[in-house]
Amino acid sequence: MDIRAFRNPDGAYNDPATEIPLTANPFQQESQSQLLVSDAVDDSADGPDEGPGDRTHRIQLGGDVEISTIQIGAVTYPLGMKVLVKVRKRIEGKIIMVGDTNMSFAAVDRFKKVAKERLAQVGVDFDLTITSMDVPDGLDDEEVRYDGMGGFSINGYTGHYVHPDVKKLVDKAITDGKRGIITVFVVRNIMSPDRGFAMRRGWRHPSEMVYGDVAVISEQKTVNGHDFTLVHEVGHIITDAGHYGIADPEESDTDYYGEGIGHLFDHNLMRSGGTSGTNALDSSKRLYNLQQKMLVNELMVDP
Repeated sequence: MDIRAFRNPDGAYNDPATEIPLTANPFQQESQSQLLVSDAVDDSADGPDEGPGDRTHRIQLGGDVEISTIQIGAVTYPLGMKVLVKVRKRIEGKIIMVGDTNMSFAAVDRFKKVAKERLAQVGVDFDLTITSMDVPDGLDDEEVRYDGMGGFSINGYTGHYVHPDVKKLVDKAITDGKRGIITVFVVRNIMSPDRGFAMRRGWRHPSEMVYGDVAVISEQKTVNGHDFTLVHEVGHIITDAGHYGIADPEESDTDYYGEGIGHLFDHNLMRSGGTSGTNALDSSKRLYNLQQKMLVNELMVDP
């Protein structure tokens, strides 16, 4: 059986046909599961790329997977069965460059590409429009803060108040008509060793919900290749979770999602060590099983 991925919106993601062996079981011919992956690193991770038995196929949302031929005995039959890789949910928003940051629009576009690839793995079509705005009055965009505001408890519901620095950013975005459903601000730097932070709605005081679904990213700490920071922070927002890879009791550290797969799938998009800029298998670029379940079960409602 030959499988290929093609007619992707971006032709660079098209994948040539791969020969997949079939096994009789007992009255039908079956293959092992096929894995749709997001980029060339993932595509070649399970052994020689495009060789017989290669089960990873690079794909984009909106592209097709085709079973082009099937061979039974010595006879090869044309099949041409196509399956569309559907968008399960679309998430839109804004990336706002605040003041005179040194991060180019090209660098932010690269951040978006990484985020789109990671979230496409669970059927999320992710697109944030890039725009800009002046630094709000009274804000030092070299030292944007978010902590130190204390917490609250209301009938068992706990959370944190929003720092005035974040409020200034959001208030100006609203005034300028640039607030998105999700809004990511890129500032020169933040008063923290972190590269960025997220204001998820689940921890906001009821009177401050307008400041939820917001992330702030430091240009100075991310400009040198920390390309996963955007999707890391957005991941906190769209799962509404502050977790850093909560362990799933049903999976181990070496969970393979099935027998015979030669590389791990449990790299953690939200790991406690922070995100990595390298596009490698040990980067913080994949979802834990638990995180994927959160996205599928909680976000894929009324897409």
